[in-house]
Amino acid sequence: MSKVFRAKFVQCIKKKYSDIDKDLVNELFKKNWVVYAKRPFANTNSVIEYLGRYTHKIAISNHRIMNVDSEAVTFSYNDYRKSAQKKEMTLSGIDFTKRFALHILPKGFVRIRHYGMLSSSTKKVSIPAIRAQIPDKNVQAPKVRNLASYDPTLCICCKTKTMLVVEIFDRRGPPSKYVIAKPILSLN
Repeated sequence: MSKVFRAKFVQCIKKKYSDIDKDLVNELFKKNWVVYAKRPFANTNSVIEYLGRYTHKIAISNHRIMNVDSEAVTFSYNDYRKSAQKKEMTLSGIDFTKRFALHILPKGFVRIRHYGMLSSSTKKVSIPAIRAQIPDKNVQAPKVRNLASYDPTLCICCKTKTMLVVEIFDRRGPPSKYVIAKPILSLN
């Protein structure tokens, strides 16, 4: 199957790019290609759904939402305080939307699960180093406190004033001042 796939792929490249360098085509044919293909789980839609969970997943997957009506949303979750016991929770539509919105990344941010400061190999060193750089005093956020119907320093889970406002981003556009050429923190 590898030889057939290689031949068809190179044929498509030749057709698309008629002026392609002949030496490059010869190099492509010299290489051994490894093709691993098996039947999709059920159909092609299931493959797309499977990949979509990893590339576009943010807060909650569809299978965890159990019921939605005009008043409330019921969903399942794992209670990690009680040995990851599976539980159900019902929230008003507004409260569910507030919690869901906490997981939406600003434009320009990318969600990658185990990368950078949260990667397995560096997080034991990087997280304490980053926490040490956070100032003791809370950055004043009068705009947020005046416009919001809630106190942004109040944790929605434990209801204590433990949330630290470090930065307030503009409403539109990526956080361009955070796109920097050199790292803020060196872990070496």
